[in-house]
Amino acid sequence: MVAKRHIDPFAEVTRGQPVYGVYAEGAMEVKISVPESSINDLHLGLPTEVRFSTRRELGLKGRVSEVGTQAETANAFPVKVALEQG
Repeated sequence: MVAKRHIDPFAEVTRGQPVYGVYAEGAMEVKISVPESSINDLHLGLPTEVRFSTRRELGLKGRVSEVGTQAETANAFPVKVALEQG
């Protein structure tokens, strides 16, 4: 659910600028791409930390919740990480 709009309609935005604040009840997941060379190191339930390029200081803890079985773009496999609430 969109909790807050940070910009006006048709406004020009820059990379990394917040556009919307999002509110979600329950668990949130992040989908990432893992290189083929590292996919065998992952398994369901593996604890991990997610960091975003625009907010390197913000680390969110989570666990691997899904590991794709087929490579997509650039021989990377889709992986989902369920973020811990807190």
